[in-house]
Amino acid sequence: MRVDSSLFSLAILAKPASGFSTVANTREVVFPLLKTRSKDRQLRNLKYAFQELVETTEFFVQNSPAQYHDSSCFVPAMGAKTELQFQQSSPTEFVLKVNTSENSDFGWICVKMFEQKQLFEDFVDTTCLTDAVSDHCYSLLPYPGFPASSAKLSNTAQLDGLFRGQPFCMDELRDNGFVVLDNGPKSTTSGHRLLDQYMNEDAKKHSSARTDSVHFLNRDEAKDCGFQEHYETLMGIASYLNDNMDMESSPHAPITPATKDNPLTIPNTIQLAEYAENDFYKPHSDNSLTSEVVSDAQNSDRVRSNFRHYTCILYCNDDWEEEDGGALRLYPNTRNLVHPDDAISDGYDFIDVIPKNGRLIIFDSCNIHSVEKVTHKTKKRRALTLWINRPNNSGVAS
Repeated sequence: MRVDSSLFSLAILAKPASGFSTVANTREVVFPLLKTRSKDRQLRNLKYAFQELVETTEFFVQNSPAQYHDSSCFVPAMGAKTELQFQQSSPTEFVLKVNTSENSDFGWICVKMFEQKQLFEDFVDTTCLTDAVSDHCYSLLPYPGFPASSAKLSNTAQLDGLFRGQPFCMDELRDNGFVVLDNGPKSTTSGHRLLDQYMNEDAKKHSSARTDSVHFLNRDEAKDCGFQEHYETLMGIASYLNDNMDMESSPHAPITPATKDNPLTIPNTIQLAEYAENDFYKPHSDNSLTSEVVSDAQNSDRVRSNFRHYTCILYCNDDWEEEDGGALRLYPNTRNLVHPDDAISDGYDFIDVIPKNGRLIIFDSCNIHSVEKVTHKTKKRRALTLWINRPNNSGVAS
């Protein structure tokens, strides 16, 4: 976070309720005042709310006791001043105004206000604050993950056996961009019953691109459902690849916690996805190309959207047959396609992977793939997914 002498101000101004905007070096978010019978009380309560915001976080610091009722404060982390003003000529809205050349400074101010937005929600509409925070989060670089070696494995022999049971699997992954292993941990009926608690309507993806339900499981949740072995298997793959795979070198420097010798990192959760009858996922890439182009002495190419390097999917479906649908359709050699639908229209070769219990597929996250429509009326297709990252300074889109 850059330190500068930017001036931040919260003010009531006369301007259209246009959400949030940028003019020159000024950034602002509009908070329309809610309708009330007592405008004076509303504005007084807003000042009290701001004072409470300052008192309940170390991010904001009061200027001085003499200025307490001016609703002004400092932001020490930025070397800046935050000030609340009131102009009676236009008592229609509050505006968070930031005079700074740094988008990130403005974004972090919005984040801190969002964390305490319950203080203001009875007096102003905070929808635009939500939008500003969303924009800020999308502007940040993807999270680089955790060291692959941090995965806590209770049975390393299980993982070693998974790969050694299929000779040349490392070569297949490196040369073909994917490998399918059929000796992964299998799920049980009792485990599926425990997973049901996470698969509710709140997890449903209401999208034209995908219709499945998803939930992210941490270690404790996986253990409670009897899926600890599945969790550890997926978490341990990155470390195994770091130690045993002759990976292609990158011209780009790794980003911590990745290193030159251990370039792959992991998240701390795995995704549980469930597809019922007629559910699907259209062709897509887990690490797509963007419209931005990066050029330097070593590279001239389009920028990727994130740090995902390998997608690892472990299937959990007993008695699943080809006629049940739901196959993973993978298009190898499509990592350089900008538009996923081109894999179909241009007639690229594909393979269909039937989601059988204990089957594990690892593939290049940049390649196009889809989930074909589930056709069985009662069976539910479940899969656990982990994305292995390779964070580096290749110019990944922010």
